[in-house]
Amino acid sequence: MKTIAAFFIMTSIIAFLGGMIVRDQMIAIEKKPIFLDGGFRPSGRPPAHREYTLPLQFASDLIYYCDETGMPVWMMARQMDKEAWWNPHPRPSSAGAEGMAQIMPGDNARVLAKLYNDGNPIDPYDPVTAIRIMVRYTADIYYHTGDWRRAVGGYNAGPAKTPSQWKPETVGYVREVLMIGGDR
Repeated sequence: MKTIAAFFIMTSIIAFLGGMIVRDQMIAIEKKPIFLDGGFRPSGRPPAHREYTLPLQFASDLIYYCDETGMPVWMMARQMDKEAWWNPHPRPSSAGAEGMAQIMPGDNARVLAKLYNDGNPIDPYDPVTAIRIMVRYTADIYYHTGDWRRAVGGYNAGPAKTPSQWKPETVGYVREVLMIGGDR
């Protein structure tokens, strides 16, 4: 009975947020298209894709941190999917990045902890921490650059690199996360 009540409450909250549908432990999020210069498109222009799904178990945390930062939920969901397919315990990347948000260890993790994790050490394998770091860090890059491509690409390649300095991997990463085509 508690499970049914919890599901009803979660479904009600999600319905209140709008544009989201629960199906088989996944949540579908309507993609609200963005201009790549930072603005949102008028509602009259249909997006390339109508929705994106994310695991229900991570939905409330992702929605919370997106609401906190003003980031589009669909974009952050795609970014997390691209990082580690929502797997809280993936193998470290070839570059050594760890956890669901593929956080680099060492000095980078200490800086991220200070800036985006309220000074607490980062456990890259904790899903809530990974979501919080990814969303806050990407939002910070976006608010410094005003550019969605630079925000997503900066998360992947480092915020100091410009699009002309990105490797093909980062160019593809940005295209996949933002669901776009075209040049840098």
